[in-house]
Formats: sequence, structure tokens, C-alpha cells
Amino acid sequence: MVYCDYYYIYGFSTYNDETGIIDRVTDNMSRMDIWDFETMTCTTSNANIQMLHAVYNYVEDEYADADFSYEYYVNVSDIIRDETSGDVKEIIGDRVTREVYEASEEALWNGEQITQLSVNDFDKIYYDDNLSEALAKCYMKRK
Repeated sequence: MVYCDYYYIYGFSTYNDETGIIDRVTDNMSRMDIWDFETMTCTTSNANIQMLHAVYNYVEDEYADADFSYEYYVNVSDIIRDETSGDVKEIIGDRVTREVYEASEEALWNGEQITQLSVNDFDKIYYDDNLSEALAKCYMKRK
């Protein structure tokens, strides 16, 4: 198994010229990939995303007065991005409540043991490989 626990996948702002409204978005993804070490292929990948929106009027208000809200997604299989800007256009997954998200997070990691890998675990060959595959190779090397 390869763990990618709680990392930022993107942060961006959208701005409406007419209203002066900004939505500054940051999010965290928690993901577990399950690998077949015989073939070095990822057989399944399950991801959850917690997304924080900070909506405010750029002209009149300060960021501290922003309207903060969260979106939650589980069973995320893909993130569709704009080819030019890189902004997220669509998240392919289930949009859920906080309670469902937290239950999914608990189930995702329940009973799993985390093995931390350091930069010393990487050989030169891994730098040119797919990152997830490189992590799987490092995991096998440590066993």
C-alpha cells in the first residue's frame, strides 16, 4: 500500500470583476492506493477531499471578514482541471456531509499501519519514474 496522507492538491482564487467577490479555495486530500507488488501496478485508489472556501468582497472587506465554508467529497476518482489555468472544473466523486466525510476518513485508515519513507530510501532510478510507483518500490525495499 502507498499512503498519501493529507496534502494540498491545489489552492486558487476566483474573482468576479462585477461584484468584487473573491473565492479563495484551499483543500486537503487523503488518499490510499493499494498496489500489486508483483506487477508494480496500482489496483485501487480511494481518495477523500475537504475543501475550504473563503468568500469575501475584495474591494470593501478584509480577508478576516470572509465567509468560510467547507465542501466534502468521498470516493474521488478524478479531478478535471482547466487545461489553460489549471483550476479545478469538476471533482468526480460523491459530495457529502461532514459526518459522512469523517466516517469515510475513519474507515479509510482504520487498522492501517503507516510506514514513513525518507529521502534516503530513494535510489537515483526512482527520480525518473512515476512518483506513486517510486513510493511503492521504496516501500518494498524497506520490507
